[in-house]
Amino acid sequence: MIRKKGFSLLEVLITSALVIFLLFAIFYAIGNLLSGSILAEKKVKLNSELDDRINHFFITGTFDDSASGEMGFANSGESDSILTFTGTNSNYNISVTKRLFKLNEVENDGSSNGSSKVVICHKPGTKAQKTLTIPTPALNAHLGHGDYIGACLSS
Repeated sequence: MIRKKGFSLLEVLITSALVIFLLFAIFYAIGNLLSGSILAEKKVKLNSELDDRINHFFITGTFDDSASGEMGFANSGESDSILTFTGTNSNYNISVTKRLFKLNEVENDGSSNGSSKVVICHKPGTKAQKTLTIPTPALNAHLGHGDYIGACLSS
C-alpha cells in the first residue's frame, strides 16, 4: 500500500471548521469588549453632565433640562425631601438617576458659629441607635457609614 504525503480531505475540513469557529469566537469577544467600553464611556459622560447640571441647580436654583445631543435630562421633583434627577441616552439605552436629600435647616442651637444643622439617625438598626442633630459639614461622613437623614424610627 502506497502512503501519500500530506493531509486527507477530512483532516482539512475539520481543521477549517475549527479555524472558522475560533475566528467567530474571537471576533464576538472583541465586539463585546468594544461595545462594553463604549457603553461605559457613554455612561461616564452622561453621569458627568448630570452632575454638572445638578451642581448648577444648587447654585442657581434652576435645572437645565435641555437635551444635549443624544442625552436628555429631567428633574423629577421632590418627594419626602428627596430630589430626583435623571439623565438618559436613548441611543444606547442608558439611564442614570441621582437622588439627593434636601437639607432643612434646624434652629440655631445658640452656638456662635451659626452653621446649619441636620437631624440624622446615628447607627440605625443597632442597640446604639439614636437621633442626633449634627452640623451640615459632618453629614457626608455620617452618611458614608450607614446613618441616614431624619429621626430614627422606633423599633
